[in-house]
Amino acid sequence: MGKRVQKSLLDFIEPDPTPIPLERSGALWDLYEPEAGETILLLGYNEKAPLEEWRRIGAELLIFCDREREAARARKAGYRAVLVQSEYLGDRERFDGIVQCDPDYRFHELSRGLPRLVRSLRPGGRLFLEIPLAGHLAMTEERLESVLAAEGMGESVEKIRYPEAEEVRRILADLDLELKECREVFRHRWIDPARAEALILRRMEIRAIRVEEGVWRETLPRILESLRECCLEPEGALVEEEVILRVAGVRPAA
Repeated sequence: MGKRVQKSLLDFIEPDPTPIPLERSGALWDLYEPEAGETILLLGYNEKAPLEEWRRIGAELLIFCDREREAARARKAGYRAVLVQSEYLGDRERFDGIVQCDPDYRFHELSRGLPRLVRSLRPGGRLFLEIPLAGHLAMTEERLESVLAAEGMGESVEKIRYPEAEEVRRILADLDLELKECREVFRHRWIDPARAEALILRRMEIRAIRVEEGVWRETLPRILESLRECCLEPEGALVEEEVILRVAGVRPAA
């Protein structure tokens, strides 16, 4: 006689005959089809974006980076890249398109940065953004905060406050922008164990500007161990969730 297995409530739940279809959120650059001669501003450098294809058809590319290391990598690949924040963008009607290639590109002050981006678009110019919202990479941030506090670095490392969706929508409503898409997206990110350190490095590079790199790098093993304790999958991968507001808009033609 086989071993009797005790059943739980889960064994008696019937499967839903009409499951909710999953809505995929493709890359922003899939929405953009530049033409020869267009000038495109890219927020963040991402090797996965079709930059070579855009350059091949004759588009002029300029990349805004928020880290010197990222800017150096883009320049090494042959692109024009500058270390600058959107809040300091002074150009008017210069770009045919603006595409955020990296969701972690920092908006330090959305109420100032977003109007300047829209102002820099030519009439008919298109804007594609992925703005991190409250809850973005929450488990990683929570574990990072815990370890840094234990290491006595809690006050010296910047705390990032991500906005609520409605806060961003209020700013967008006052801009000269015709919205085509403005929706919240919850996107799971499965992170291979070998790339977990790269995730923490990126978060620390964003936040530990006032701390010597050699100091905060010593905390990496402890942050990784703490992260694995809370979100390690049986297969060995880390699971996180991106919470972003996808924005696609057009500046009306004059």
